[in-house]
Amino acid sequence: MHGIRFFDIRVGHYPDSEEVYYINHDVTRIRQIISFFNDVKRLVYESNEILRFPVHFPDDSAHQDFVEFVSK
Repeated sequence: MHGIRFFDIRVGHYPDSEEVYYINHDVTRIRQIISFFNDVKRLVYESNEILRFPVHFPDDSAHQDFVEFVSK
């Protein structure tokens, strides 16, 4: 109940597609990330969990765009 939660997801950044962020497995695009994050947002709001995002993007601009996306 009070343990650490860890979501091991790999986020792919596809700026030329309709949906920019996807969950990837290695280099394979799996699914749009928005539905996963809607569930995570609900978890955060209901439990006051803290989220941390390590940087795994090609540049700081892509990372900042992702932070803004998640913060909506």
